[in-house]
Amino acid sequence: MATEFGKRLRDARKFAKMTQKDAEKETGIPQSTISTSEREGESSTETVTYARAYKVNPAWLATGEGRMEIDDVNTSHPAKPLRWGFFSSKGFR
Repeated sequence: MATEFGKRLRDARKFAKMTQKDAEKETGIPQSTISTSEREGESSTETVTYARAYKVNPAWLATGEGRMEIDDVNTSHPAKPLRWGFFSSKGFR
């Protein structure tokens, strides 16, 4: 049975309309690792990489809190980059 994080990770990938092989190309994370993460994974330093590739809210992906979708206001203008700064290599700051 998949972990809660694994379920969110799979849902995010499907939201992005990607196969695991597509995700491998986009993230650089091996397909076998993606598969394992979708079954038994927990939030890690790779969470933000997945969130960027799948264009989902990294806080939602990590914790299940909030909305999966990124607010349009943050992505609608190229001069307004997505804010990923609340994550560090060890998770939340």
